[in-house]
Amino acid sequence: MAKPKVLLFEKIHRKGIEYLEREGCEILFPEAITEEALLKVAPAADGIVFRTRGHLSRRLMEAAPNLKVVGRHGVGLDNLDMEAATELGIWVVSTPEANSESVAELVLLLALSLARQAPQTVRALKEHRWQDRNRYIGQEILGKTIGIVGLGRVGSTIARIWHRAFGCPVLFRDIVPKAEWEQALGARPVSLDELLKTADCVSLNVPLKADTRGMIGERELSLMKKSAFIINAARGPVWQEKAVFKALSENWIAGAAADVFEEEPTAHDNPLLSLENFIGTPHVAAHTQDAMQRMAMVVEDIVGVIRGQPPKYPANQPKSARQTVQMN
Repeated sequence: MAKPKVLLFEKIHRKGIEYLEREGCEILFPEAITEEALLKVAPAADGIVFRTRGHLSRRLMEAAPNLKVVGRHGVGLDNLDMEAATELGIWVVSTPEANSESVAELVLLLALSLARQAPQTVRALKEHRWQDRNRYIGQEILGKTIGIVGLGRVGSTIARIWHRAFGCPVLFRDIVPKAEWEQALGARPVSLDELLKTADCVSLNVPLKADTRGMIGERELSLMKKSAFIINAARGPVWQEKAVFKALSENWIAGAAADVFEEEPTAHDNPLLSLENFIGTPHVAAHTQDAMQRMAMVVEDIVGVIRGQPPKYPANQPKSARQTVQMN
């Protein structure tokens, strides 16, 4: 009996590789993460694991007649044609609980770095500008108000850390009621405008959808306090980079940080990177050993679906799931 074939767009943690090997799968890798390169190997795949790079298009899935399940290493399904997968009978799975802590901790790191002007002070020391210690006067975040746009798994983890560690009041904007967090943390649901006007730090934690694309522009940024920060660890197109650049250049707000960009990798000459009051990281929020291992275990759902088992973390409900494979 032929081994089930699982295509990995990119390398994953060794624990995930070892699991696939133990379960008798053949692992496939593409030469590159372009559609043409993927089309050379995808037709043989029973399952696919994808990350942030590459796009699972309808064309790619239609070219893979054996494909039964695709798994997102992490969260965020904006690089997948969900409608096509559902129509074609392909399960979509992800790891929604895998990286919340890692992303939340990076948001805290970025916020503290903005508040204490950490990049500037580190650079001053390395450039032997000791006298500049009096130039960089930061802020504390103790007791300051955190505003969370999207109180899902990541957003609620951020809320818990800030409230319990720093006594921060929590405001949030979410399309779904969050009574459990209102009770546990005293989190208060508000309109987006009120959140932006009131919060000392705003954290964007929404998925990229039609109604969230470009949701933070000049009008929204103009509502914020001059002393406030905004951090985007969701998806780059959730805010408008040109608007963020204008707000920072004209000192509408104190600072901004991002782990994600409108185009990735972002251009070397992205104007945001030239600003002292902007901090950027190259989409590494989930890059901890702990989270990488948890995300790699999306392969459990991949193998399970190939065997005919219902997925643990489904993101869709195929109209008519494709025939499964009998595995030893």
